[in-house]
Formats: sequence, structure tokens, C-alpha cells
Amino acid sequence: MGWSEAARSVWGKTDRDTGSWMPLVQHLEDSAAVAGFLWDEWLAPNVRRVISEPLPSGDADGRALVTFLAGIHDLGKASPAFAAKAEYAGPEFAGLVTNMEGQGLRVGPASPQAPPHCRVGQFLLTEWLQQQGFSKGAADGFASPVGAHHGVPPTALELRALRGQESVGATDAWRAVQSEIVEGMAARTGADQRLPDWTRLSLPLTAQVLLTAVVVVADWLASDVERFPHEVLAAGARLANAQLARDLMMPWSPTAAPDAESLLRERFPHLADAQIHPMQIDAVKAAKAAEEPAALLIEAPMGQGKTEAALAAAEVLASRFGQSGVMVGLPTMATSDAMFGRVRSWIDDLPGDAANSIFLAHGKAELNDDYALLTKDANYRCVGDPERDRSDPGGAQASSWLQGRRKGVLANMVVGTIDQVLMGALKVRHTALRLLALAGKVVVIDEVHASDVYMNVYLRGVLEWLGAFGTPVVLVSATLPPRTREELLAAYAAGRRGLVDDLTDQDAQDEEHAGAYPRVTVQGRSRTTVPVEVVGESRDLAVERMDDDVTELVGLVGGAVADGACVAVICNTVTRAQEAYDALLGRLGPERVQLVHSRFVATDRMRREQHLRDLLGPPRSDGVSVDRPRGFVVVGTQVLEQSLDIDVDLMITDLAPIDLVLQRSGRLHRHRRGAGEQHRPEAFRTPRLYVRAVGPIDLAGDPPALDDGGTAVYDGAPLLRSALVLEPYLAGQPLVLPADIPVLVSRGYSDDLDAPVGWATAWMDAEATAQREGQVRERNARDFLLGNPFYKPSLVGWLQGRTDDRGEEARGVAKVRDGDEGIEVVLVSRNDLGEVSLLPGADGEPGRQLPDVSLDAPDPSLAREVARHSLRLPATMSRGRRGDAVIAELEGLGAGFTGWQQSPWLRGVLVLPLDGEGHANISGQFLHYDRDRGLMMTAMGTEGA
Repeated sequence: MGWSEAARSVWGKTDRDTGSWMPLVQHLEDSAAVAGFLWDEWLAPNVRRVISEPLPSGDADGRALVTFLAGIHDLGKASPAFAAKAEYAGPEFAGLVTNMEGQGLRVGPASPQAPPHCRVGQFLLTEWLQQQGFSKGAADGFASPVGAHHGVPPTALELRALRGQESVGATDAWRAVQSEIVEGMAARTGADQRLPDWTRLSLPLTAQVLLTAVVVVADWLASDVERFPHEVLAAGARLANAQLARDLMMPWSPTAAPDAESLLRERFPHLADAQIHPMQIDAVKAAKAAEEPAALLIEAPMGQGKTEAALAAAEVLASRFGQSGVMVGLPTMATSDAMFGRVRSWIDDLPGDAANSIFLAHGKAELNDDYALLTKDANYRCVGDPERDRSDPGGAQASSWLQGRRKGVLANMVVGTIDQVLMGALKVRHTALRLLALAGKVVVIDEVHASDVYMNVYLRGVLEWLGAFGTPVVLVSATLPPRTREELLAAYAAGRRGLVDDLTDQDAQDEEHAGAYPRVTVQGRSRTTVPVEVVGESRDLAVERMDDDVTELVGLVGGAVADGACVAVICNTVTRAQEAYDALLGRLGPERVQLVHSRFVATDRMRREQHLRDLLGPPRSDGVSVDRPRGFVVVGTQVLEQSLDIDVDLMITDLAPIDLVLQRSGRLHRHRRGAGEQHRPEAFRTPRLYVRAVGPIDLAGDPPALDDGGTAVYDGAPLLRSALVLEPYLAGQPLVLPADIPVLVSRGYSDDLDAPVGWATAWMDAEATAQREGQVRERNARDFLLGNPFYKPSLVGWLQGRTDDRGEEARGVAKVRDGDEGIEVVLVSRNDLGEVSLLPGADGEPGRQLPDVSLDAPDPSLAREVARHSLRLPATMSRGRRGDAVIAELEGLGAGFTGWQQSPWLRGVLVLPLDGEGHANISGQFLHYDRDRGLMMTAMGTEGA
């Protein structure tokens, strides 16, 4: 059946580069064809199941519905409101309005108040479905993907406002074209034969969300006429699918995994001849035994190979439950960067020769060298540029189409910050697309304990959605507080159970192993806990207190280094770390001490972290040990707690919440390099942890004094709790690992933990403050939290009250994290003549001079290097009105950098020019950047303090 001349006259899209235009029906045909490819070849089986399961004929109905909705997604463009915009398409398209009006389709005057075409389309489709016998509620559900395909569904009020409006096409001519498009697409896709059976059902919200996202992807692909021109798509499914598959890359199809031990040895070469931890075996076995999609929670001590266990379990779960990829979320960009290489190696060791698309998902991904290499000639899939297209399959590759903050997460394998997962529960434009990306994968969240009260609101929200989708999840932690554990598992179970909230026999049986550690918990609709056997792992950790005195610190560390020990000093703030570094530098010299924290520019921090991995990291995959120095100390902040896989003989840490103290201790004696601990200096073959900045703990007297830096970062309550539960160990009782880890964490976060009498006032004040602030954080987080998967019958109003993304992913990230991480700036040097250069090199050589910043952008490679000289200013400079003043001052300083606006690397950055000595004065603060110390800050007039 062909289209009438009236239907073919309706304007769809224009291409200003070629001066051509596309009829609406042509774009809709292309979209339906692409949707058919997505259904047949590209979507994960689990995604197809969620869409088709509610439909009477299952998969066949799902395909018909997806292609039908993609084929009418722009129905609202067949209206006077949209047609009027053709007047402004450009003089070369002046005939568009004439063509439409020549077919009797009157075009009204263009108006900025005209309703968007996606809203008009949902309104028209809802009316048409009701005419076919659908109830209003059912029609709303089936029409929702049309209204939401630009990222935000309309509200009920917005839809009601369209009744009777001429802008939607009240004339007979417009109504005839609208009906022709809907009926024609129904006939082309087979939906016309299925509509009578669909009238009797309501689509679940989960199906509506995924249908919306599939329609969005189909629309975007069909609109990419450079890579997928109409002639290719219209030539037939075989050619079109080949072109689409080439650039999109096919989904991962995991094979049935071998037994647990063989799987681990085959996927991870460094385990080939190593002893496999029982935890790793049990995690894979639990994944194999799961009777339904489930959340696996792996809880085990630091350094036991939880990451390998999680990836192996993810492969098993993907094979069993129809997932076509894996998403790994981590606490920070640094941990994501460190994980990226490990995941890529795992992908390269997967069986078969199929290529798997991979994406690094965080705001600085382009600065990651490993990821940047994938976009070079040898690893890039690009239909539009054959010279850069790889012909040999296999391993991890980047897809040219699957790039960017919204499309990138659709790749088979994604590594990124946990924000990329949490944003699946955020009310923001195109949330449906992110949920599609998550629903078709196994979602792995490493270091899940690192999420705070605010982030856990979004984590619980997204876990409920993943449970409802039947998306397997793997959660990994060494020190997860019991309450958080229960909340996360309950959230996933709520999604699996739907509206039913019952306690099964297996939930009750789980209590039998509630105190086990290590353990693997399998949470579906019911829960099973597998206690993990502890084999030869128990060891004593000596814990001692030391005063917050630099002289004592220098004496202790200096003596240990002289004896050949590798030492870590972990401080709660950058300022304390810089002070400790300076004190130790005077005793040990620059060759024996290194500082690492978050206030180094990215290029310096990455170099320092790599140097530490080279000195103190794990044995290489071939079993060869790193060349450990004899006597060395690293001073750092929380980056040593999360980002770096290093191994030290002795540790000194500031007092922190008890779970974080234990996390830090996981860097003590982390890796084995031979029989026993013979490779360590004799005096340090028993791990020893000193807790600094803790005054004497007197249970009968006053509470210990807490340093201001620690309370600013963590608040007083968790620090007092930590001091109390550590008291027996600080008094001489050995801390037994791993047995004492769950005991300490549970006690440290227990509601039943009573304060000593002398601590009562300070304790109650701190607890009240923590409770009040926690409630505020939870309440603030809920402002933009997506509702649960069962609370609405349709997507109408689904994102009402959403946050404003303004096209910037950073705004979405900011909404799923509490607090201000600091204003990001790019540091450059500017001399008295106004010439701008990169910062001086590590060995003091002058930095490379940059082109005239007022006229020219640096070439791409140099611009990338400039972007790597970024860091975040201290949070104290970024909050409230002071932050506004700092931004205004920085914008003034960067006003002359107009040439940089031509560079995608540098467009919109805030620039902080330093003088020849590395100094700057900003908003009453004296700043100095030092290659060895990072950014230092003092109040004006106290530079010498």
C-alpha cells in the first residue's frame, strides 16, 4: 500500500547541508525498519521479555508493537502546529508549506507557544486507540512512548489542554492524513491484526519505559542519514541490518560457563596457577544455582579477589537470564579508570572471536589513555568513515555511534562511576534510555559501601527498578553496614515481588546464616545466604593509638623506613596530608616519600598513582613481583582507601568511621609474594595499624578530642562510634581478620551502641546532628527521585518535577551526589607579557607555550593535554555565595581565552592562570600549585603561616 500525495507532502526533516528534505512518512518507514532490526538482532533477550511478556502472543506481539510505535512516533508532526515551523527551515525549503497547503493541509502561523509534536502525537494516538476499543487508561499506556520519545512524557494537564485546539489538526484533511499514517503503519507492521487482543490489557510501566527507549534509539538511527541513508534502509532488511550491525556492534552472547574453578582460571590469567579463594568459587556457584534473576551480594575481606568473582558471576548470570552486557559502577573516576583496564582484559579473554563494544562512562573519559587508544584506527567501528573501520573482529572495541553521555551507556560493556547507575532513578530527560541500558545488562556495583545516605536513596530506587526488570545485579563490599545491607536487598526484592510484600520461608531461613562472614547472598523474590569457608585466612592485626603530633609521626615512620618498611599515612583532609608530607620530607628526602591526593592536576595525579602501582602494586599477571623499594612512605587521603591497589607493611591512619578504617587496613599486607611474609622486613611481618589524631580513650572520663578536619569530612557521630568500638583493640586486644570485620562494622552502626557515661552529652549532640542531617539529605535526595515501577498506570506525568539537565551530564551527577565536590578549573601559567603556557614539567622544565588564547584553539592533541591540567578547588571555595563569587572571578580571568571556545576539549572550561611562581589570588585566598604538594591554599595575608 502506497501513501497518498497528501501524506507524502507532510514535512518530516530537512538537511541544510544538502538542501534536501525528507517526507514524514519516509522517516517513519525508516524508523519502523530500524526498530525491527533492534528487536530481531540487537536488544537483550531480557528487554524483549519485559516488553512482550504482558502481550497475548508474546515475542511476535512485542515486535509488532515496537515497530508500530517506531513507525508512528512522529505522528504529531502531521499537524498545523509543526508544519508551521517549515516557514523557518530556510529559504531553500520555501516550497514545503506550499506543497502541504496544495493538498488541503492548511498551515497555521508559527507560534513559540505551539505544543511540541511528541505531545500532539500522544494525544492523537490516544484518541485513535480509544476509537479502536481501548479504555482511556490502556490507551494512555500504549501511546506513552510516542509522547515520551523526546525524553520527557507530557503531563495529564498538558494533554487535556490540546482538546479542541486547531494546532493539532482539527480539519478533515489533517484528520485524514493522521488516520492514514496510523492505519498504514498498523498494516505494515502487523499491529492491525493484534489490536483487538491488545484492547483487553494494560501495559506495565516497565514495558512502557523500555518501549519508549527502543523508539528513541530507532528514531536516532533513522535520523542518522549520513551513516544510514534512506536508500540503504529501504533496500531491504539484509543490507540495512548489515550496516546497522557494523556500527552498533552486535550484543554480547555469553555462552554457558564451565565449572566455577575452570571459569575463573580461563578468564583471569593471573589465577591460572594460583589458589582460588573459596569466596570466588561460591560466588560463581551461587550465580549458577539462582532460580530467577537475583541480586548477588558478595561480602568478603579486602584483597580476596572480589572483582574477579563479580565478573565471573556476571558472565554466568548474563548467560542464564538473557543479558547482553555488563555495567560496572565504582565510587570515583579514579576507581573507574583503574577498573577499565581490568574489564578490558577480561573481555579480551572471553571465548569466541566476537567484538564487544565498550564505553568508559564518566566526565573525564576522554582523558583516560587506555580508553583513548580504543578510538584509534585499530579498535574503532565506524561505518561513516571506512578508513577508520576495523575489519578484524575480536576483543573490546569502541563504536563510533555508541559515544556520548546518552548513547555510550548502551554499549555492551560499560565501566563508569556509580552515578551512571544511580541516574537510572533520577527524574531527568531520557531516563528511559538509561534504564534500557541497565535493563539489558548485568549491573555490578563495586565498593557499594562507599555510597552515602544521600546516594543510597537513588541506589535503592534503581535497585527496585532493576528487580522489576528482572535484571541481575552483583553488589560487592568488604564492610557493608547491616542496615544498608538490608535496605539494598529489600529494595531489589520489592522490585522482584512487585506489589506483593511477603516474607517467605527462605527469608526466615536466611537468619540462620545472618552472622556468617565472608558470605554470598542471593536475593530474588526470596533470599538465600551462602556462608563462605575461611581457609588459612585468619590473621591478627595489631592496632595502636598515637597522638596527633607531627614529631611522633616522623619518629615512627622514619624508624620504619630505616628498617626497610613500606608505609602508608592516610589523612582525612588534603591539608593534613600536605603537612605530614612536609614533615616527613625533611626527615626522609624526596626519594623516600610521595604525596597523593585529589588536588593534583589530572596529569600529575595519574603519573603519581602509576608510580605507586609500579612500586607497591600487586604481582604482575605472569606472577613476577613488582620491584618493591626498601624503605618508602606514601602520604595520601581517601584516594589510598579506594583508588589504588597497593600493599604496605605498616599503616598510620586518621580516625575515620569504622568501616573506612577497616577499608584502609585492607592495604596492609594486601598481596602475597612468596611463602608467608618473608619478603617483608622482619619487624613488620605482623600487620600493624596506628590510629592517629585520637586522644586517650577514657571510658570513665571525657570523650576523645576529635580534629576539626575529620569532623568536617565525616561528622562527629561516626567518629565517636569508631573510637568506642576500637577501644578494646587500642588497649591491646588483637583484631582478628576477617572474623572481626562484620562484628566491628555491625557494632559501629548499631542503634543499641551505648555511650560511656562521660561521653553522654557529646554523644547525644553528635547523634542528634547526624540524625537531623541524615533526614535532610534523604529528603533532599527524594526531590528528584523517580517513583517506583508500580506507582503509575502510564508514563503520563512520569518525570513531572524533574531536574534541569540543560544538556550537561554533570548536572545529573550533581543531583545523585550530596554536597559540592568543588569548582573544576584548568591551571595554566601566564607570564608578565600575557603569554600562556602549560605548567612547568615535573623536573622543572618550562611548560609548552600555547597559541594565542584570544584567537586560536590549540590543536586537538595539545588541547587534550591542556584539559588534563584540571583539578577541583577546595570545597570551602565552592559553596554558596562564596562559590558564586569565585566563579564570577574565574570567568573574568578567563575572558580573554575566546579562542578556546573553538575546541571541544576546552569549550566552557574555567581557567585559573598562575604566575611564574605558580601563585594566584582568588576571592581572598592565596593559592599556590606545587608539583610535589599539589594545590595549597591559605587565607590572604597568611602566606607564610
